[in-house]
Amino acid sequence: METNTDTHAPNTGYDAVIIGGGPSGSTLGQLLAKSGKKVAIIEKSRFPRFHIGESLLPATVVLMEELGLGQYFRDTAIKKPGGVWIYGYTPRGKELFTGGCFADCTKQASFHHQPHAYMVERSVFDQELLSKAEAAGAEVYTEHTVTGVIGDQEKVSGLTVKDNQGDIIKTFHADIVYDCSGINAVLGKQFNLRHENDLRRMAVFGHFDYRAVHTKLQQGFFVGNVIENGWSWYIPLSKNKVSIGIVTPAENVRQAKLSPEKFLFHELKKIKDFDKIMDKDIQLSGDVKMIANFGATSEKILGKGWALVGDAAFFIDPCFSSGVHLSMIHAQKLARLHIEHGHDTKAFEQAMTLCKDEMYDYVDNVKRVVDTFYATTQSKLAYDLSPVMFFGPAKNMFLTVLGGDFDKHIWFMKLANRFMHFIRWFDLKVLKRDASLIQRDADTV
Repeated sequence: METNTDTHAPNTGYDAVIIGGGPSGSTLGQLLAKSGKKVAIIEKSRFPRFHIGESLLPATVVLMEELGLGQYFRDTAIKKPGGVWIYGYTPRGKELFTGGCFADCTKQASFHHQPHAYMVERSVFDQELLSKAEAAGAEVYTEHTVTGVIGDQEKVSGLTVKDNQGDIIKTFHADIVYDCSGINAVLGKQFNLRHENDLRRMAVFGHFDYRAVHTKLQQGFFVGNVIENGWSWYIPLSKNKVSIGIVTPAENVRQAKLSPEKFLFHELKKIKDFDKIMDKDIQLSGDVKMIANFGATSEKILGKGWALVGDAAFFIDPCFSSGVHLSMIHAQKLARLHIEHGHDTKAFEQAMTLCKDEMYDYVDNVKRVVDTFYATTQSKLAYDLSPVMFFGPAKNMFLTVLGGDFDKHIWFMKLANRFMHFIRWFDLKVLKRDASLIQRDADTV
């Protein structure tokens, strides 16, 4: 088919062109448009569209309300008072867990006076955010795919974009291109900046008819099981729907040679006392999906005329629901800098460089928390000790961090990380115990 070239309005210059209409792109687009900037958002999908990442954090709620989502939350979303990670049960049936209510955070928490978040169906949540950006004045182009970058890593001045409906190529010139394309990382891959970490896990998940047994799940909590080298999640999306998934090493999925649906049910059946969380007769609603949950960090997230934002810059294992939070606060920071310094190229570049360093530090904090969690999934001794140590000030600080304040109580998280790594080493090297004991003995702690 012959490709046409559009010579109309999209060729005119923009203050910013944003790749991706998800949470980071919509946040950035709305904030810039509200300030009077000329903004275009390029989104390859047709909204609403399915997306994972349904559990939000309280540290992002104020920003979300500022973006106009307050009424949506009140009318549609499930209020999330906290989250718990189940580490098994005693012989007498007592639940062993970490986590709790966000209200038990420390006074240093940014969400101390509003200690709750929400569970959302991302297709609806993302549509709301994108609609708010468009209402603020951003030009939104859904079903448009980036086909090329004008310039290179040294300097970007725009994009070429294909209209998927008419196969028309459009040219967007801009002062800066923000890559908010999530794990697709359009610019990151174009410039060969992405490097996977060593977690290499797969997420297998689906939506189910909602028949929760666990009290916390009925109350809107995030509930997760800790299993050998992985975890499962249970996220209530409405009064009659729950998201359930398994995160496990990619090698386990390859070796099983099962369809996504059969693999998910096979893994859920292996979780002891699953019937204490969900009804055994839960019914699948829709397809089971499988995605590579490979964490990645970009060696460079900023250059002349371009910046990587959120998951496009760094994607971290979602065990602590940090994805949407990190993406939106990163977008908020960049929007503020663009509004304040965008007219002064040198000042803008200096401010963006400082922001880049802050985000790398923040991401390192998130990685440390995630790494500490996975140590407890790779050693039976670390697994056993986690719920035992979870009390008093340790619990308060942990809940503050898990609420999204990953830059708080860093000394505590560093200490917890080192301790858990020592315990894992001691268990594997001195006691010489196999981590599979976690799976076999989870209900006999």
